[in-house]
Amino acid sequence: MIPHDPAEARAVAGTWLAAFEAALRSGDAPGAAALIAPDAYWRDLVMFTWGIGWVHGAREIAETILNDPDTTPVRSLSIAEGFTPPRAGRRYGYYDVLEFYCRIVADRGEGIALVRLVPSDESPAGWAAFALMTALQDLRGHERPKRRESRRSAEELAKVSWKELRDRACAYDDRDPEVLVIGGGHSGLFPAMHLTQMGADVLVVDKHPRPGDNWRNRYKTLTLHNPTDAFHFPGMPFPDSFPEYLPKDKVANWIEAYIDAMEINYWPATEFLHGEYDDDADCWVATVSRDGVERILRPKHILVATGGEGSAPNIPELPGISTFRGRTLHSKYFTSGDEFAGQRVLVVGAATSAHDVALEVHNSGGHATMLQRSPTVVVSLASANAGFAQYFTGISLLEGDLFSAANFIYPLMREALKVAVKSFKEQDRGMIEGLERVGFKYDYGEDDTGFVLKFFSQRGGYYFNVGGAEAIAEGRIGLIQNENVDRFVAEGLRLKDGTVERFDAVVYATGYLGPESEVARLFGQEVAERVGRVGGFDERGEIRASYRRTGQRGLWFQHGSIPTSRVYALPLALQIKAALVGALPGYGGSSAVAAAHPSSPQEVPTP
Repeated sequence: MIPHDPAEARAVAGTWLAAFEAALRSGDAPGAAALIAPDAYWRDLVMFTWGIGWVHGAREIAETILNDPDTTPVRSLSIAEGFTPPRAGRRYGYYDVLEFYCRIVADRGEGIALVRLVPSDESPAGWAAFALMTALQDLRGHERPKRRESRRSAEELAKVSWKELRDRACAYDDRDPEVLVIGGGHSGLFPAMHLTQMGADVLVVDKHPRPGDNWRNRYKTLTLHNPTDAFHFPGMPFPDSFPEYLPKDKVANWIEAYIDAMEINYWPATEFLHGEYDDDADCWVATVSRDGVERILRPKHILVATGGEGSAPNIPELPGISTFRGRTLHSKYFTSGDEFAGQRVLVVGAATSAHDVALEVHNSGGHATMLQRSPTVVVSLASANAGFAQYFTGISLLEGDLFSAANFIYPLMREALKVAVKSFKEQDRGMIEGLERVGFKYDYGEDDTGFVLKFFSQRGGYYFNVGGAEAIAEGRIGLIQNENVDRFVAEGLRLKDGTVERFDAVVYATGYLGPESEVARLFGQEVAERVGRVGGFDERGEIRASYRRTGQRGLWFQHGSIPTSRVYALPLALQIKAALVGALPGYGGSSAVAAAHPSSPQEVPTP
């Protein structure tokens, strides 16, 4: 039985932890394996493996931690104070576990583990780890500053003003950055902040004239569909006075404030033109255009963090569209429904942007119709936000992020998502039936796993309902299915029955090609082939070429939502900092291409 008494739960955790520490410190792999369930999973974020991934099986886990040449000796393990104390819980949908956070002190640095125990007659402690997640938090010798620590003395600040110091740091008149980050949205700023705090010299460049414009320039009613407590920026959370759902202009302004507050070196109005790796000098030769003036930079590392908004829009080939006399544009350039008041607008797509655009056109006095080309997962906000529940319970942001990372073990995550889908099927039944009555094609994701896997594998295909579902079900927003379409004509869309639906404009809400679409353009075809696909699941259920080493030395990728970027910004920054100081395998000063971990083109096997 899983103990619910706090004292008993802590005693069980302490007993298991002491036995596991003893086995690790003595190098006893069989002893460590005996404390792990035979079917266990371990996910590591740089703590032991210098990478991001998971291992399955007690023997495999123990031998990887202890015998892999890149792992680090453990100095001590202890229950992490200041975190939720050991407690009983149901995880991954089916498994009752005793869960606790553990502080790791190792030669590499300090980290945190989330351990989930189950009773075991085979374990000498009476309990075995069914799931573990370990995450490095600080690299030894390069720790991030603690509260009120400063890298500048009072005497230094008395000689030159803070503004002068910041202006000098941002100018790069006398040096090159060690790390060049392409993209000044949240995906680029979060790892840049961590690297800066570790003492790395980082420059972020962004093509927009003002920080935050990547959000500020989107359509006027754009609002996040998840509560604010899940979307805090690392090191600078939002005030309690902020609304529950953040409008895009608040996010934009926060980005601008974040750059200043976190002292991130940032060049606006700067376009990255091209990068070529110089093997002899072991650095990139990067060409940027700042306010129209080209400059060559030689960073050791380049981090691409352009996200969807910075990537090329996905414009599908629609039959006959070249004959259409009305206006066409991608949702990236849709700023307001006001300019379509009184017009008939066809929105191509049926996911989040499509619903948002169609609803704004309708609310602005236009007539919106959605062209659905593939089934869509639509969930209520209550169902969607159940996946962020850990952030709404009063725990720290760090604890919530560790909890999230621990749940991202692909085989276990799939099963947990199926359980969640069963719940929202019932909770959202009325909304789903209303959509299906008007012919909306609804699905529940791959193998009934809902929207989460779609988010990571397709970058879309779902919608969190904020009114669009009701507007479609009630006929206030029209709906056309792609199989009923013949082709576009001058006046609009001709259906297979010969009917012509007249439209004044077509908005493509069809997403983006993704970061990999820009690799060949920015770095050349050879680098693109070396990197392979970026994003989506690899054969292990991790995100391809993201947050970890790629097939190209010194080239990294960061993308995703604010919570996803926040979770993986620190592991990514730790790897880059380790490479800078020669601690990351393959980056010990040699100019030879690092032993990389390129993403595989294989599909993810189902468990």
